[in-house]
Amino acid sequence: MEAFEDKETVPLLLNESLNSLLPKPKCERPVCLNWTGNFEKLPIYDGENLLPGHVVQGPAIIEKAFTTIPVRGNEEAVVDCFKNLVLTRRREANG
Repeated sequence: MEAFEDKETVPLLLNESLNSLLPKPKCERPVCLNWTGNFEKLPIYDGENLLPGHVVQGPAIIEKAFTTIPVRGNEEAVVDCFKNLVLTRRREANG
């Protein structure tokens, strides 16, 4: 076990490991989110390249070979150890 002399090192390491859980989108594309025809530019993720532990914050689209998964604005998708996508609603901050 290693002790850190510099107290700023620990948060930096935590931030680096958290950033590695946030995958980069392959592109952005206008997506129609409702029946009124309004389009919003969303990040598009390649589902085949997502790894266990990756987190995709909504709104976003995850594309896989045989399906497309919309992640709504109040949701996040986490890749589990079996490479399943687990979608959950984010808790709203109490005011």
